Amino acid sequence: MKKNQWHNLSIKSIYEILESSESGLSSQEADERMKRHGLNILPKEKKITDFAVLMHQLMSPLVYILVLASIVVGMLRQWFDLLIIFVIIFVNTVIGFLQEKKANDSLYLLKSMMKYDAKVFRDGHLVSLPSEKLVPGDIVFIEAGDRIAADSRITQSTELEIIESNLTGESMPSLKHSHSLDEKTILADRENMAYMSTVASKGSAKAIVCDTGKSTQIGHIATLIRLTNEEKTPLQIQLSKISSFLALSSVVISIFILVLGLLLKKPMFESFNGSESGILYTAIAGAVSVIPEGLLIAVTVVLVVGMRRILEKKAIVRKLIATETLGSTSIICTDKTGTLTEGKMKVTNISLPHMNYVVDKIFYDHSHPDRNFFDKIIMASLLCNNTIIQNYKSDIGEWNIIGDSTEVALVTAGVEFGFNKEMLNEKYPRLSEIPFDSSTKIMATLNSYEKGDRLISVKGSPEAVWKQCSFVENKNSINSLTPLLMLEIKSQFESLTRKGLRVIALAYKITSDKNLSQNSLDKLIFLGLIGIDDPVRKEIRHTLEETKKAGIRTVMVTGDHKYTAKKLAITLGMKIGDENIIEGKDLEKMSDKELSKIIKNISIFARVSPHHKLRIINAWQGHGEVVAMTGDGVNDAPALKTADVGIAMNSGTDVAKENADIILLDDNLKTIVDAIREGRVIYENIRKIIYYLLSDNFTEVMLIIGSLVMSLPLPVLPIQIFWINLIEAGLPIMALTLEPSEEGILYNPPRRREDAILNKTLLKLIFVTGILSLTLILFLYIILLKFPAYYSIEHIRTIIFSIFSISTLVFAYSCKSLKQSIFHAKIFHNIYLDIAVIIGILLQCAAIYEPHLQRLFNAVPLNIYDWLIIFGISVANILMIEAAKFFVYRKKHL
Repeated sequence: MKKNQWHNLSIKSIYEILESSESGLSSQEADERMKRHGLNILPKEKKITDFAVLMHQLMSPLVYILVLASIVVGMLRQWFDLLIIFVIIFVNTVIGFLQEKKANDSLYLLKSMMKYDAKVFRDGHLVSLPSEKLVPGDIVFIEAGDRIAADSRITQSTELEIIESNLTGESMPSLKHSHSLDEKTILADRENMAYMSTVASKGSAKAIVCDTGKSTQIGHIATLIRLTNEEKTPLQIQLSKISSFLALSSVVISIFILVLGLLLKKPMFESFNGSESGILYTAIAGAVSVIPEGLLIAVTVVLVVGMRRILEKKAIVRKLIATETLGSTSIICTDKTGTLTEGKMKVTNISLPHMNYVVDKIFYDHSHPDRNFFDKIIMASLLCNNTIIQNYKSDIGEWNIIGDSTEVALVTAGVEFGFNKEMLNEKYPRLSEIPFDSSTKIMATLNSYEKGDRLISVKGSPEAVWKQCSFVENKNSINSLTPLLMLEIKSQFESLTRKGLRVIALAYKITSDKNLSQNSLDKLIFLGLIGIDDPVRKEIRHTLEETKKAGIRTVMVTGDHKYTAKKLAITLGMKIGDENIIEGKDLEKMSDKELSKIIKNISIFARVSPHHKLRIINAWQGHGEVVAMTGDGVNDAPALKTADVGIAMNSGTDVAKENADIILLDDNLKTIVDAIREGRVIYENIRKIIYYLLSDNFTEVMLIIGSLVMSLPLPVLPIQIFWINLIEAGLPIMALTLEPSEEGILYNPPRRREDAILNKTLLKLIFVTGILSLTLILFLYIILLKFPAYYSIEHIRTIIFSIFSISTLVFAYSCKSLKQSIFHAKIFHNIYLDIAVIIGILLQCAAIYEPHLQRLFNAVPLNIYDWLIIFGISVANILMIEAAKFFVYRKKHL
C-alpha cells in the first residue's frame, strides 16, 4: 500500500492492515504499538541560539575588512582610529541582532497544537486520553468542538463536518462520510478522512487512527518546513556583491599603493621631518578611503525606518531585510479567503415574505416597522443552531465561536441585533433536536416556550423548508401560504442565489408536543430567507488596479474550487477564462518544466496542496520574478518560507506567522500595496546613500593615489578620513534614511531580481562625480603646496580636510534625488537633513578650533580667507556634480 492512501481502501481492509476492530485496542496492545511508533508528537528540533544569531550579524565582507583594518591600525597604535572601527562594528551588530532575534519555533508550535485530549476506545470502553498516546489502530470518537488528534479514516459518520481551512485552504467545512475514494483524490477532497489539527464543527463520527506524529499530513508539513531553505532576498544578494567588491577593492588598492610606493622608493614609515608620509600609512589611508564605514549602519537604519513606516500601514516586519524586498515584488500570490474577501461568512440579506421586500442592509434600528419580524427570524436562527461559544460571558471580542460557518454567521448577526445565543438558550431550554441530514436538508429543535408551550424552530435549504410550510407570517399576522405568495418567495430565492449567496430558510411552529419527530414538522409557519456571503473587501477592486499600475501581477492561489475562485475574480474585474485556471490535480500531472512554460498564462491556481504552492513560487522565480506569498494556515508555512517575501495574516496560525517575513495586522491586500510603496522608497534611499558614500570615497582614494604618483605628501590623514566618513558623511546619511517618498514611485515598474543596485549607470555617475571632484581638489592641493611660506603641510591638510567635510555635507542635497536637479527638487522638505548639515558644519569647526580635537586631527586654525576658498571650492564642486547628473541621466531612468 502506498503511504497515506488510506482514503482509497475499504474499512475492512484498514482494520486488517492495522490489526484492529470496531471495539478498538487493548491497553496492552496500545503500549506495544507506542514502543514501535513512538508518541503522537513531532520530533524535537534544535532551536537557533542567540549566539548563532549574533554571529550571523558579523558574516559580512565589509565587517571582515574592517576587522582586518583594525588589526593593522592597532599595530600602528592609532588608538582613536581603532576605537572608531570597533564602534562601527558594535553598533551595526547590535542593531541587526535586536531586529532579527526571532527564534524559528515552527516545529514547537506544531507540537503545541497537538496537546489536547482525545476520546478513544480502549479495552472496549470509551475513555479520554492525552492525544500524544494515540497509536495507529486506535478507534476514536469525534464530535462537534473536538480538535482532531491524528490522521484518521472515518468508519461511521453522523453528519460530521470538519473545518480544514488551516490545512487545505478550503474556506467551507467539509462534510464527512465513510465511503472509499479514488486513489488520485486530492487532499482537500478526501471526505472520508479526518486530519490532525483540524476542528470538528458539526455532527459526530467514529474513526480509526491511521497515522500519528511525523507520519501525519501536518507532520509532513513540519518536515517540509525543516527541509525548506530560506532564500536570500535580492537586497541581501546585492549588498553581498557590493560588500565583496569594496572589500576586494580595499585590499587591491592597499597592495597597489604599497607596490607603487616601493617602486617610487618611498619610505615605509613617515620621513623624519614629516614632509612625506610613510607608504604603509598611505596604504592604510587608501584602504580606509575605499570602505564606506557608515554603509552598514545606514542600510540597517533605512530598513528600521522602513519597518516603522510599514507598521504605520498596519503591517509588522519580522525580518529586517524583507522591508526592501517588498519594493521589488513583481508577483503577489494571494489566497482568496480573508485577503480578497473578509474571511468570514456574514449575513448580508434578509428577504421578508411580504411585499417582496429584500433588505440589502440589515436594519438594526429598533424603530424600524419590521423590527419585530427581524427579531423572530433571528431568534429562530439562534435556537436552531449548534455553535459552541467559548467564554460567552466575557467581552464579545474574546469569544471563540466553534461551528459551521453558516451558523457562526447567524450567531454574529444575532449579536448585532441584540441577541445572545447562550442567554436565549437559557431562557428557552432545548428539549429535543432533529440533526441536519443531507437527505432531508433540514435541522429542527424543540424548545420550552412561554405559557407552557413548546417552540419548534426549523432551518435548512429553502426548497426543503417551504415544502413543510402551510402558513406564512405577514405583517405580524399569520396567513395561508398561497400559490401567489409562494411564487414571490421563490422569486426572492432566485434573486439571492443570482448574487452568489448561500441561502437558507427559517420556519417555526408553536406546539404542545412534548417530543420532536419528523411528523412534528408539518404545517409550519414560513418566516423568510437569509442570504449569507463571504463579502469581498470593499477596497480590493481599487487595490488590484493599483497593483496593475505598479507593474505587479496578482495571482490567486487557493484551496477553494475553481468556479468559486473564478466567480470572485470576475467580481473583482479580472479577465479570467477557463484557460487561465489550473487545479491541483492537473499540477500533479505536470513536470516543473511544463509548469514553467504555462505559468505566465495562469491567474488562478485552485484546489492546491502545500507542495503545489512551492512549485508555483519556484516556477515564477525561475522567470526572474520576485514573489510575495500570502497565507494563514499551517499548510502555507513552507511556501511562506520559500517566497521572497512571506506574508502571513494576523488572523492566521502561529506557524504561518513564524515562517513569514511580514504579518498583516488587518489581513488586507491593500496593506501589501502600501508596504510595497514603502519598500520602493527604501530601495531608492539605499541607492541614494550608496551614491553619496561611494562618490565621496572614490574621490578620497583617487586623491591619495594621485598624490602618491605625483610624489606629493598625503593630502588627508587616515584619522581625518575616518572623521569625514563617520561624522561629516554619517549625519547626512542618517537624515537621508528619513527621506520622504518621491512622487509616483509606486508606478515605476518593479525591478528585476538580477537588477543591480550599483548598476552601470550609477557606477558611471560615481566615476564622473569622483573625477570632477578629484580634479578640482587636487588642482587646489598642488597650488597650495607651491606656497610653503604661507601654507605648511598641516595647514594645507586642514584646508583639504575641511573642503572634503563641507563638500560632503552640501553634496547630501544633491543626493536627495537621482533624477532631479538640486535646483528642481524640494531641497528643504527634509528638516532632519537641514539639521544634520548645520550640526556637521559646527562639528567641523570644533575639529579645527577646539585644542584637544585640533591635536587629535593634526589640524591648525583657519582664517577667513581659508574659509572663502573652502566654500568656493565646495560650491564649484556641487555645480559640477549637478552637471554630471544632467548629462548621465538626461536620457536614462533609474
